[in-house]
Amino acid sequence: MNLFRILGDFSHLLSILILLHKMHQTNSCAGISFKSQALYLLVYVTRYLDLFWTFTDSLYNTTFKLLFLCSSGYTIYLMTTSFKPTHDPNLDTFRVQYLLGGSLALAFIYPYAYTPSEILWAFSI
Repeated sequence: MNLFRILGDFSHLLSILILLHKMHQTNSCAGISFKSQALYLLVYVTRYLDLFWTFTDSLYNTTFKLLFLCSSGYTIYLMTTSFKPTHDPNLDTFRVQYLLGGSLALAFIYPYAYTPSEILWAFSI
């Protein structure tokens, strides 16, 4: 297994855990962009769709995919329920439609293969 991938995965997981810890410790999601978190969830869902129909013998890979999906979903859940009063949508002004439109167009132009899963994976890049 690639050492740099392992270090990258664990540092990514640590950053997610720090974010969730900060949210719980302060009982707030102030300063956290809901749109960025929603984009993370969209990337994870479109990139890791293969979990639902492709069996892999890599417990490490499957575990990290599920951890990233679940933690991102949990962050969105917290931001829309428990900590919703602490989020100010007026500060979250990035226009994601341009980013999504460009990504979608490029996903249809440059996929590895013209299958739904490959187009979604290309979209997630």
